[in-house]
Amino acid sequence: MARHERGRGWAVGAALVTCLAGGPASRAWAVPADSGPSAVRPADSRSAELLPTAIASSPTVAALVDSLEGSDVIVSVQVTLRRFGFAGDLRILTAAGGRRYLMIRVSADQSPSDQVAYLGHELQHANEIAQAPDVHDDAGLVRLMSRIGRKGFRGAFETDAAQRVTRQVQAELR
Repeated sequence: MARHERGRGWAVGAALVTCLAGGPASRAWAVPADSGPSAVRPADSRSAELLPTAIASSPTVAALVDSLEGSDVIVSVQVTLRRFGFAGDLRILTAAGGRRYLMIRVSADQSPSDQVAYLGHELQHANEIAQAPDVHDDAGLVRLMSRIGRKGFRGAFETDAAQRVTRQVQAELR
């Protein structure tokens, strides 16, 4: 579920500056060369377990991660215990230095296989953004999703492609 929230930009921007400057949150953006994909990065210990498991167990997730390599999109994945009303979501954090930084959150309040399926769902949204070079902020995301998807529950957008990915990953995990 791709989401935009007005008025959150300053907090997200400050967090991203901390990450890029090498502050405590920088682990999500600074990935050692031997740690796997560089375009999709774990933000916490839970996502550091989820990401390689998802790539190994779902060819669809692996293909979505591979397709982001070489793009200008960098995705940080977070498995969150905080309830936020969705199984997963994606947000644009900022664009800087020729890169677009996204955050995928997956709720820990679901089974491990559902976490993999919703990670795949959100990675599809990341790929939709990667293929739209004009999307650098919330306004660009709204334009893209209005073009390729539909507005849904609580200001979120959805695409048929992301829903198909969810079902495909669920089938792969059976």
